[in-house]
Amino acid sequence: MTSSDFKCPECDADVSPNARGCHACGARKENGKWLRSAIYDGIGVDGDDDFDYDDFVEREFGSGRSRKTPKEKFWWVVAVFVLLVFIWMVTGC
Repeated sequence: MTSSDFKCPECDADVSPNARGCHACGARKENGKWLRSAIYDGIGVDGDDDFDYDDFVEREFGSGRSRKTPKEKFWWVVAVFVLLVFIWMVTGC
């Protein structure tokens, strides 16, 4: 027996010599032959279709300009006010 007898032919994971299948990818061994798992494709992503990274970033995060909602603006004003009050109290003015 060679060391390749203990590797999965699909994902190259270590498997026991008596294993009926691969724990990593799901490939199974029947009658001494390894059968490819129908669901295993590496990392679960089909690499054949085109992926536009810039389009993805635009859809997920917008154009990069930060638009503050009225609620966010309100909390910024409150935060600045509290900071000014704190500074005023510390300096004793």
